[in-house]
Amino acid sequence: MGALQRHGHENDHRVFAVPGPRSRDLADQIGPALAWRPNLVLIVIGANDLTHREPLDAAVGSLGAAVRRLRAAQAQVVVAPAPDLGAVPHVPVFLRDAVRQASEVLRRRQAEVVEAEGGRVADADGRASAAFASDTSLFSADRIHPSSAGYAVIADSVLPALLETAGILRS
Repeated sequence: MGALQRHGHENDHRVFAVPGPRSRDLADQIGPALAWRPNLVLIVIGANDLTHREPLDAAVGSLGAAVRRLRAAQAQVVVAPAPDLGAVPHVPVFLRDAVRQASEVLRRRQAEVVEAEGGRVADADGRASAAFASDTSLFSADRIHPSSAGYAVIADSVLPALLETAGILRS
């Protein structure tokens, strides 16, 4: 049983995620999602934009367009923005401040566009990134990707925004 169901929100869910997505790839995922006619959509995006040094304006623009399309179809949208990649153990110490700053800039710009398009930002206070920064066991053996425990932290960080949004749908 999923977390939404445990909190009294019956749901039928689908996953349209693909490995290694960047914001520019969202358009290809939104089409199939819209064909399903979702009421609530969770988008987790930003890490790959950072690792592949995607242009900031293009990444933010693609996210905004995706949220706009979903909202135009009456879907509620929750976005988990870019994490602080400065916390990744694999990042060399001398680059951590620069990576942290780039992460913060992307995260802030993502939040602005999501809210402007009528979506909701999950983990607005960066609780998940703070957890990863303080506990390296949240990373898998490759020291880049989350471990199972790390994915649980991410899920817990987006749950409040999903519950709030699901409550709006039910009212």
